[in-house]
Amino acid sequence: MRLAITRTTEVDTLDAPAPRAHWGGVFAMSLCVFALIASEFMPVSLLTPMAAGLGVTEGQAGYGIAISGAFAVLTSLSVPALAARSDRKTLLLTLTALMALSGAVVGVCQASRPATQASVATNAGSEDARMWMTIGDQRFTVTLADTEAARGFLARLPLSLDMADLDGNEKHADLGQPLPSAATRPGTIRAGDVMLYGTRTVVVFYETFRSSYAYTRLGRVDDVSRLRVTLGGSRARASFSDQDVTTTPTPGVNAMDILRKGSAPSVAGPAEYFTGDVRIDMQFQRTGESRVAGAIVSFEPGARTAWHTHPLGQTLFVVSGKGWTQCEGEPIVEINAGDIIWCPPNHKHWHGATPDTAMTHIAVQEALDGRVVDWMEHVDDDTYRAGPPVR
Repeated sequence: MRLAITRTTEVDTLDAPAPRAHWGGVFAMSLCVFALIASEFMPVSLLTPMAAGLGVTEGQAGYGIAISGAFAVLTSLSVPALAARSDRKTLLLTLTALMALSGAVVGVCQASRPATQASVATNAGSEDARMWMTIGDQRFTVTLADTEAARGFLARLPLSLDMADLDGNEKHADLGQPLPSAATRPGTIRAGDVMLYGTRTVVVFYETFRSSYAYTRLGRVDDVSRLRVTLGGSRARASFSDQDVTTTPTPGVNAMDILRKGSAPSVAGPAEYFTGDVRIDMQFQRTGESRVAGAIVSFEPGARTAWHTHPLGQTLFVVSGKGWTQCEGEPIVEINAGDIIWCPPNHKHWHGATPDTAMTHIAVQEALDGRVVDWMEHVDDDTYRAGPPVR
């Protein structure tokens, strides 16, 4: 009898149903975790318009989605426990109210923008918040940002910069003297953005692209429709002014444009295009139908330009000191104060001071499609030290 009871118990134990695996819940949780992880790697093509609408970077938009996904997972885990303890009707109404509240918060926040962009929009109607950028015969209105860097840049105007191209999307130039910097990473650079990189480099962007670099905002070009065509190329000469000089002058009033000595800061000759100590002063570029541009360039002893050409030629007026110049394939020629030198279009040459004497000249050239010069390799020391032929 005892044996039969034992067998019955064993049979009952073996016949008892095994606990069921809730695979539906496992699948739902796996899907939630997958969605949470996938949101971290959302395609930039989706994040970019979202970030642009909210005025944040793509990274910030991705983090926001990830955090939302984490809250969704936590909510899905807590709802069953809350439903078991609370009235389900009340719970449903509470969750609906929270959803409506979150939608209202998103709607309010969507109207806000980062401080720099908001400042540009707020000051758009203020005449004091604008400057004008002239490249060749094209003039652009730039709305300035509400930053110390923008105010410092405005105080230096008028200013002309010989801007080099980088990566087919921007033009940049060194300012010589630093500006206040408060750099942030915008995430997406947009065509027309005028930025300060570091403390000395002003950058004008003519393409829209993503970037991880940090910049201080100076302003933004109002109308970018002509910007790509105007800036696309190897180099561009940009003149910045705090006055719209295209305004028709009042009859009887002196309409001459006088660029006063010291009105623009001296700029060091970039090492990319000069050897030795070179100072550039009083850079100018005419607007409208005139294509003339120029500057006063001072060379310390031993300093000189790199080899270069000018699409429409160049005229040099030596005002002090003694210098050397050379055309490709020809000997070095000595030039002195009072000499006027004409270099034909697309003629490869260089000019500078002698090893022992400084030299200053006024350089005048015309722009072709906004371009006044094409820079080439540096003049090596052996070529320079050869000097003029002995007479």
